[in-house]
Amino acid sequence: MGESRRKYDEEFKHNAVELCHTSGKTTSQIARDLGINSSMLSRWQREQAKYGERAFPGIGKQMRGTDLEEENRRLKKELAIAQEERDILKKLWPSSPKHRNEISVYLGAHGNFPCRDDVPGSLLLIAPIRAW
Repeated sequence: MGESRRKYDEEFKHNAVELCHTSGKTTSQIARDLGINSSMLSRWQREQAKYGERAFPGIGKQMRGTDLEEENRRLKKELAIAQEERDILKKLWPSSPKHRNEISVYLGAHGNFPCRDDVPGSLLLIAPIRAW
């Protein structure tokens, strides 16, 4: 059966890269002393050179960005949530009108509109509403 992957914490990686800079040994010698592959140590060196203190965020975590990048990531996540909520609200529910310019009218329990003929202005007019 295959070997399980070894995991190295952030401190170990920083110390290994620092050892490459301070000792007079080659990367291959340091990697052999630490019991890791030299290509892995070289990759750690590249990552630390590129990202500095933000390198090696941890297993399953995103690379820590600058404050601006973090803000951008947070805003993108909020925008995705807002767009999903908007799309849900745009869907027509079974009780909603078929068109946006219709109004649902409750006709009462017996199917009659609850209005009186003797009251002026209580005429029921069913027509679509026009947007001005």
